[in-house]
Amino acid sequence: MTARVWPVDAVTGAPSYTGRALRQTQVAPLVAGATTARPLGSLSGVRPGTASNIVTATGTTWTVTPFAGIIDGEALAIAGPYQYAFDANVTGSVTAAAGSARVDRLDVQVSDPAESDGSSVPSIAIVKNDGAPGSGVPVAAPARSHALAYINVPASGGGSPTITWVAPYVSAPGGLLYCNTFSQLPATANLADKCQAYDTGFVYRWNGSAWKPWESDWNSYTATLVNFTIGTGGAALNSTDYRWDLGRLRIRFRLYQGTSGQSVGAGITVTIPSGVTLRTPSTANLFIDGGATLFDVGVAVYKGWVRYNSTDTDKFAILSNAATVNGSQTITSTVPWTWGAGDGIEGELIADVV
Repeated sequence: MTARVWPVDAVTGAPSYTGRALRQTQVAPLVAGATTARPLGSLSGVRPGTASNIVTATGTTWTVTPFAGIIDGEALAIAGPYQYAFDANVTGSVTAAAGSARVDRLDVQVSDPAESDGSSVPSIAIVKNDGAPGSGVPVAAPARSHALAYINVPASGGGSPTITWVAPYVSAPGGLLYCNTFSQLPATANLADKCQAYDTGFVYRWNGSAWKPWESDWNSYTATLVNFTIGTGGAALNSTDYRWDLGRLRIRFRLYQGTSGQSVGAGITVTIPSGVTLRTPSTANLFIDGGATLFDVGVAVYKGWVRYNSTDTDKFAILSNAATVNGSQTITSTVPWTWGAGDGIEGELIADVV
């Protein structure tokens, strides 16, 4: 074992520093990502703020403009991560299009002969590997690398290539990790309270065993309505949207009857976004924290309630309290009024999820 501290003055030749030693001593304050398997390692990727359009391609040439990052690519767990930078454009040739489309890949690859990785010269390089025509997927990443972008090459005569940005991002310890897709989130996280964000507007939080949505922008979704048929005509206001608010699911909805084929049945329910499960309350009819307003067009406005739909965990129910001050009643085609064209319900709820 060799223990080193950095920076200190050398006295009688000690300490001495190798490239590996400097990488090991500098990683702690710079970047997150240490794991049980790689306690001296880090996340690999580009700096946050690196634009996704730094990679471009024509039918003959790909170009990458200047950028910087960190790569933990060598096999040994004690090798430590490498900082790198490209301060000028890097270019290469795009292989001619074939009879079928293919997906080529660009990766950042480190080479360090001192780590016995089979290379002969220390270097950092952008390497391209062509995909198989017609496969629709890129080949496996090369050793000692992290992904940068995919070059989507259409079949011959199909136009110019396009770019898919797939580079992971690094972050400082305790900071947000920005990911292009959910799949880029680490399989596990050592920091239970660490939040991770990715570019579709969602923030995820590690709860000790899994990533759970924490915050997000508003997102529209297609809800399944039971006993509320919108029909056609005059229903442009209808929408269902959701967002995550400190780990809870928030939904807002606008449901208006059309002018033809509309109907209301006994017991209106609305599904929540796919893949989300409401936490079942101890009391089946416990209200969700939310409510609704019912509009009898040109006549009256009524208060409504939103609650868990019995033991169903993929939908919520909407009720009216027109008949009583504090109670609720099931909405039907004639309750709290005889429903007709243009009548509607608007509301919002927030609920715990599993």
